[in-house]
Amino acid sequence: MAAAMIRRAVDSTPDLAEALDHGRLAIGIRVDRRGWVRPVAKVIGDVFREYCTRRHPQKPAPARDPIEILPSQDDFDLEVLQEVPQVDDYGDYPDPPLALPRWSIFHHSPSSGSRHELERLDDALAEDLAAGTGSVFVAAPSEQFPPAFSAALDFELELRPPTGAMVAAAMAECAGQTPAHVLPEELCALLDSLDFCLAGRAATTVDDWTRRLERTALGRIPVPPPVPPPIPPYLPGMPEFVDWAERLRRDLQDYRDGLIAWPEVAGRGVVLVGPPGVGKTQQLITLAARSGIPLISTSHGRWQSAGHQGDMLAAMARTFEDAARQKLCLVFVDELDAFLARGRGGNPSHESYNHQVMNFFLELLDGAAGRTGIIVVGACNFVERLDPALIRPGRMERVIRIGLPDQDVLAQILRYHLGEDVLADADLSGVAALAAGRTGADCELAVRSARGRARAGRRQMELADLEAEFAPPEPLADNRGPALRRLCAVHEAGHAVTAVLLQPGFLVSASISPSVDGGLGGVLYSAPAVDVIGQTEMLALVRILLAGRAAEEIVLGSPSGGAGGDEDSDLGKATFMVARMLANYGFGGQFTWAGRIDAESLPQIFALNSALAKRVEQVLAAQYGSACDLISHYRKAVEAVADLLLARITVSAEDVTMILVAFAPNAANVGGTLQ
Repeated sequence: MAAAMIRRAVDSTPDLAEALDHGRLAIGIRVDRRGWVRPVAKVIGDVFREYCTRRHPQKPAPARDPIEILPSQDDFDLEVLQEVPQVDDYGDYPDPPLALPRWSIFHHSPSSGSRHELERLDDALAEDLAAGTGSVFVAAPSEQFPPAFSAALDFELELRPPTGAMVAAAMAECAGQTPAHVLPEELCALLDSLDFCLAGRAATTVDDWTRRLERTALGRIPVPPPVPPPIPPYLPGMPEFVDWAERLRRDLQDYRDGLIAWPEVAGRGVVLVGPPGVGKTQQLITLAARSGIPLISTSHGRWQSAGHQGDMLAAMARTFEDAARQKLCLVFVDELDAFLARGRGGNPSHESYNHQVMNFFLELLDGAAGRTGIIVVGACNFVERLDPALIRPGRMERVIRIGLPDQDVLAQILRYHLGEDVLADADLSGVAALAAGRTGADCELAVRSARGRARAGRRQMELADLEAEFAPPEPLADNRGPALRRLCAVHEAGHAVTAVLLQPGFLVSASISPSVDGGLGGVLYSAPAVDVIGQTEMLALVRILLAGRAAEEIVLGSPSGGAGGDEDSDLGKATFMVARMLANYGFGGQFTWAGRIDAESLPQIFALNSALAKRVEQVLAAQYGSACDLISHYRKAVEAVADLLLARITVSAEDVTMILVAFAPNAANVGGTLQ
């Protein structure tokens, strides 16, 4: 096989066959795979002699075996493949035979390649050429010819891989059989001489040899590296998050480039506040991909599932150790508000447990063992439940609020998940209106489900597929009588009208549809459309919470117990808000912080601080009176919204706004102050 490869190269090189008669040539030969170096070096002298005798068909000199000088103290290989015979070796030949040129064959040994060794090779090659011996150097693809020899080359040959026909011919010569299947050229290029030796076994057919060679070559086909998925853009509708994320990304690159120190990287600890499904995790995945850093995602629940307290603390430590090994890493801790704040009271054993867990988490954030290179992002639904020490500078020092997307943003999110090619010309505003109150996760699920519906029908996706995903579900059986349905409609209408009046953009929709958890209706809100929530905004939220009960009293003559119940009821939420205003936020003339306000601690605080309890009651009563006045003033609008709820079950903020414009065109924001 090696001889056939050499013959093909000689035949395709102009003037080389004739020049071989004279010898004294410097020839460089490069093979395409290292495994061909020695086989080519062993047969090249015979092939060159073959060309000489073919051109001068005289009786050849007595054959002598090539003498191979193996590397010993020299770090290169030398073979003298043909010596000029002496005169007395001719015997009784009538005519002296052709004196064939001598050739010295060199190639690198496995350990050669240094500059000193290449210079020694140059010296050896020069000596042979000066003595009239031709020199051939055989090199693998990654090897260099000795520099001086390379500059003096007469011919440089590139030995291409054997063809399938050459392989078949070699098999026929060895075994006397021609294989039924000829190897493709691209597979032959992946084989070298050792492969042919291993494949050509005795007592097997040439077709067996071919199959072995094919299997060997297929195993060497390089597998292209996986194409990394395209980095998705950020979800729309979160400008504050994107501003922080892009600034962080630039700082991380500057830190990599040595332009800034780690303490100068901005936003290394952040809390994302918002309801589930708005896209917090997806945004962090995008940030990590755009920054080229790994993301470790965990949660309070995952840490706690490790076992008892010691196991939980060990799991927390492992997360930060794994992040530290990455050099640069983004750690996402979900359910941050499940870390109960210290000093909340309650069961002493629970307080001790929570205290130790929180202290250890704070220690990890402080980086007693070094937090260089670790960005920590937490997520929660209720930032007010977090321990104040958690969100101080140096730890999780920034809070970014992410609310439910409005209709415009919902349309952008739908387009984000659809891509640019699906429903490219469709107006998604109608679907976005159907999706009012939904999250980014709801939109992503709706797009996936709509694609699935189209695939099941073996057709292109249509706008109707997407609309169907947001169609209201079949209503539950409504066994309420007319009086109860009317009461529910008036209650929700009171909330809806007051929300539109006091906090424009706050209301999403109102409904009197029964729910599986026993609810008789409800109002869906987005984040308040203000940057800073002060006393006026808080009082407006309190009045919105109390407006359902006020509407029952004004429109129906007396209130029901629907506004009360547990801490998530209208009265419960309003009480918490007013208590926090007075005891935590410094409104109402009291600046002393009176402790964390939640469902567990508030009854104890009221029991110990009757003055605070009395003051909360006064504020609630005053705001309830204001809510009643507001409902009285806009009673016709409230009744019209209630009638629309009875007819449609669900009304949007736009529906409520249109009714207010019709019944009270001069409606204006009516904030308030503590009374």
